[in-house]
Amino acid sequence: DDYDAALAEFRAIGDEVGSLLVEHHALTTREGVDIDERRRGLETLRERFLALGFLGGEMLALGSLSGIERRLGNTDREAELLEQTVDRAAAIGFTWAERQYRERLALLDLERSHMDSAHAQGVRALGLAKLAGDRLGIVYGLTLFTKLAAAAGDNDTAGVLWGAVEVEAERGPLGLWTSEERPGVESSLPSDDADFVRGRERGRRLSLDEAIEVALPSID
Repeated sequence: DDYDAALAEFRAIGDEVGSLLVEHHALTTREGVDIDERRRGLETLRERFLALGFLGGEMLALGSLSGIERRLGNTDREAELLEQTVDRAAAIGFTWAERQYRERLALLDLERSHMDSAHAQGVRALGLAKLAGDRLGIVYGLTLFTKLAAAAGDNDTAGVLWGAVEVEAERGPLGLWTSEERPGVESSLPSDDADFVRGRERGRRLSLDEAIEVALPSID
């Protein structure tokens, strides 16, 4: 198939890193691969990436392994792997990936009611998005803080942040956030709560930068 052909090409030119990246992609996307086989393959790939000194590859393998643990319901192990993934992303300066993995870790901590850790990861993720001027990353970050505020019972702040996010969504496309993230968040918010409704109206008058200033102090 296409993976085997690509792998053969990389091997023919002696590109070991390219070969391992193809193997990783095949392991994570091919259908019909047993989950234990997938896990073993990823653990082996991680070791091979490390042997080459390619931390970016190790980061990919760790992130994929965390996804397997999630499917298996092993949340503690998932968290450990995500923490390692974040560390690798930070070590190589891959801020886009670091932001994404920190958000995943924050959401996992929220699921486990580890609120302090969820807040800390959210601060770092949103800060990275702001520093990079990453509009989509900022929207994801503010969405995360909307969830955190709602989980803490702070419906006013949840409404403010969600109102700002809604307005930003009206300004232009937000890719998968619109189809995959927004529906689930909307259905979980206290949309009939008076504090939420009032906050939402205020939030719709804020810029993204102003909304960030609301989000970050809200977790102190």
